[in-house]
Order: sequence, then structure tokens, then C-alpha cells
Amino acid sequence: MIVGRRRRVGQVAAGVLAVVCIAAGVFLVRASTPAVAPGAGTDFTPISSYLASHPPASGRPVVIDTWPPPWTTAGWITDDGQFCRAAFRVPASGTFPLEQCIGIQGDLNSDGNAGSTFGLPIFFAGPMEQQQTYRRADHAPDLSPAVGLVRGSVDRIDLTIFGRTVSAHVTPVGTDGTSQIGAYQVWFETAPTGGYGTTDIQGLTAYDAAGRVVATHGPWLMQPKLQQ
Repeated sequence: MIVGRRRRVGQVAAGVLAVVCIAAGVFLVRASTPAVAPGAGTDFTPISSYLASHPPASGRPVVIDTWPPPWTTAGWITDDGQFCRAAFRVPASGTFPLEQCIGIQGDLNSDGNAGSTFGLPIFFAGPMEQQQTYRRADHAPDLSPAVGLVRGSVDRIDLTIFGRTVSAHVTPVGTDGTSQIGAYQVWFETAPTGGYGTTDIQGLTAYDAAGRVVATHGPWLMQPKLQQ
């Protein structure tokens, strides 16, 4: 049996993989918006069907990001140990919600480090808004998002990819039964050609609310496959 070190990227939908392959190159710091109280002032009707089939353990999702307007990215934890993320636009204007669930423990422990602070950031299909994420002024490169999970009291993360560092606020989304789980969404510029993936991430740094470094992670290098 062939076993890879990380299998999560291979588990995402084909539409998501198409986004992963779009670009490599120059990135622009575009931090996510500050954390918002759980469900504060947010109408989750556009994702009601998904919420019914993947109900939040806490009753309501939390808002992770509200960029680009008028999109909202929400996240929540389910009773069966999943982290779910959904992005939706109000008004929809021909768009449809983007939804995905992943296993929390599989994500945070996939390096074989029980209790790891970081999960591997994943390049979900993200909101697309003309003049904000694409067809931007002065032919600026498109913007794409990455979503990630952290464990513990993390207030902010810095993600370094292709030699550039981007920052994001971390929003608490619940617990895995033993510790606090937080989620973030960070935006970056993409080049018109090429591809990018998780092996292009040089590292992550986590900070607490006082700005102190609480954890770091180096490059996610793919381990050679093992033959069993």
C-alpha cells in the first residue's frame, strides 16, 4: 500500500483543485477582516440547506471574513469533529454558495504531531467579485484565498509563501472537545500563469493577543512515499 504524508489536498472537490492550479508568483498582503461575534447580524439563509445537513455544534456559524463585499465566509464545528466552511454572496446575483467540510483532527494532526498548532492551509474555491478579486484596476493580478485551522489561543497568523508574507486574523470557531479551534482566511495576489500548492508554503507563525509568538511551522515538504 502506498501511503502519502498528507492526503487532504487530494480529498477536495475537482472545482477546488482547479483553483489550486491557477497561479504562482507575486503575492500581496491582504489580511482578513477582524473576528466577528458568532453569527452577529448575519443572515445564513443562503447556506441553510448545508447547515441542516452539517449542523454546527454551537447552533450557529461564526463569521471568518467579510471580504470581498458583499461576500461572507463563515465557519463552524460539527458534533462529529468536522470543520465546515461556507462562502456566500448577498444578493446572490447569479452566484452560489461555496461549501466544504474537513476533519479537524485529520487536518491538525496530519503531520503526525498530536496537538499541533497548525493545520495545512488549503486553497479552497473562493468568492469571485469583479474589480475586487478579478479584472482589477490597472491589470492587477487576481486575488485568491487560503483557509486554515489553528489550535489554542492564537489571535493572528503570518503565512509565508513564495517568499512573501501575508497575515490573517484568527476567529475562534469552537472546540474539538479538548482545546480551542480557530480559523482564518487570507488573500494573496496570483500571477497569470503557473501553479501553486501547499509545498510552496515556506512557513507559518502564530501570535497571541499580546503579539507574542506562540508557535511556528516550517515548510510543508512532501515525504517520500513509503512502500508497504
